[in-house]
Amino acid sequence: MLDTTSRMLEENGLNPTLNRIWVLEVLQNSSQPLSAKEVFETVNTKHRLNRVTVYRILDLLADTGLVSRISSGERSYLYCFHQTPAPCGHCHFHCLRCGEVLCIENEAIYQSEQALRSLPLKIQGIDIRLDGICPDCQTKA
Repeated sequence: MLDTTSRMLEENGLNPTLNRIWVLEVLQNSSQPLSAKEVFETVNTKHRLNRVTVYRILDLLADTGLVSRISSGERSYLYCFHQTPAPCGHCHFHCLRCGEVLCIENEAIYQSEQALRSLPLKIQGIDIRLDGICPDCQTKA
């Protein structure tokens, strides 16, 4: 995976430093969006890395479009990597009961994003977040 991650960073104009590779691999291996704290803690189970360095790398990866930066609604962000050909990424679902955030792949939503991009506006990003109750919380209710 090291070679693939390194190549991905290079293709996006970034020097593939070990720190960047480690942070990106944490996001690649996660099935759901992670907070910066979660990324930091996961990286530090195997490698010693400064918290500020992790935050800066996450910002850099988000600014280059390699990862999605999602507002968690609590003055912080979640980050996720999702291999998708969609130029605008993918949308997310936020459970109002447990707080879990899930990545959502949906062709109809993707088509809506494409329609927005056809407007005569310079859209630099689209962030769609669906709020509701996840299946686990519905079952518990």
